[in-house]
Amino acid sequence: MVKRKQLLGILGVCFAIGGGIVWIFHEYLISASLWGIAGIIILRLNKYRSRSKRR
Repeated sequence: MVKRKQLLGILGVCFAIGGGIVWIFHEYLISASLWGIAGIIILRLNKYRSRSKRR
């Protein structure tokens, strides 16, 4: 089974790679939004990590 954190990480990587591919085709607004979603996912993963260290 894939854990929730791993699934979010994989999803974040997919959004980041998708943003890079879209950037090549000169669709800058779409690529910026995909990278923004990837950034939000990374921040969420960092929040999970800080919660687990506090316990």
